[in-house]
Amino acid sequence: MPEEVLTIPQKVAAKSSNLLVDTWGYPMTFVEFYKILTRNKFTVQIIKIGSEILGDAQKFNGFSGKVVPDLSLIETASEKFSADIRKDEAGKEYFLLNTDNDTPHFLREWTGHAMRFNHLSND
Repeated sequence: MPEEVLTIPQKVAAKSSNLLVDTWGYPMTFVEFYKILTRNKFTVQIIKIGSEILGDAQKFNGFSGKVVPDLSLIETASEKFSADIRKDEAGKEYFLLNTDNDTPHFLREWTGHAMRFNHLSND
């Protein structure tokens, strides 16, 4: 069976350079997207945006599948965050976001590809 081909809305693909993604969780995998509002030499100001579930994930009540950012779902109540710009050993940029619960999140630029998520626990 051929792999499912997913198309990404043009409005999102054209703006993917201003979008960041965070994947986290164990044993579940959560995906969150952020839009860069402003950038300086050391930090970015970001806001959390929504996501669109693609393909067959809708059939499974959205518990597992692939998502892309949805710029129409900017969370109006969401606050702005500041993330530090860092570089890994290879010189590739990532963004360090410290949340209110002191859990660090390591965001990276979204590549334009759909991201896998899983909200089903293995317990």
